[in-house]
Amino acid sequence: MMTTMQYRAIFLPTGVLGVGVGYYLYFRERRRCTKLACTLVGGKINLTLLALATVVVAAALILDIFPELTSEILHGAM
Repeated sequence: MMTTMQYRAIFLPTGVLGVGVGYYLYFRERRRCTKLACTLVGGKINLTLLALATVVVAAALILDIFPELTSEILHGAM
């Protein structure tokens, strides 16, 4: 964990960018399938995984931005 925390300035923006691109590609494909009257394969699974990734990235951002909250959570867990 100490190793990855050194690179949080790289990992957090990459995570936000990755999730954003994922939503863009999902909704672009959904619009394309709606226009062509085809079925979107795995649409619910993909959207669920995107939502899960959003929660993980949002939690990482919140814990990084608010170190007091992180300290309280870790203190409460111990």
